[in-house]
Amino acid sequence: MFDSFFHSIFTGPARAAETLRLWVEVRRRRREMAEVSPRLLADMGISPEELKAEVERPFWDISEAEREALSNPQTHAAQSHPLRSFLVR
Repeated sequence: MFDSFFHSIFTGPARAAETLRLWVEVRRRRREMAEVSPRLLADMGISPEELKAEVERPFWDISEAEREALSNPQTHAAQSHPLRSFLVR
């Protein structure tokens, strides 16, 4: 009982800070995505409708794929274009 209590005291603030960092990063990336040219979108196989839907999502709506991509950018950078991995839901 005490172990879980102390664990939550010490990890709670760190988890909250990580969540805030993710929210700020998601908001920044979605704003940047709104500026992507239609030609680049077409090259990546992303429709304007997909982009619009992604950009209009609230910053706290983060899929597990997005969370993973944001937490481990080096791992996902080699797999696909950063916007493409970010759009995966």
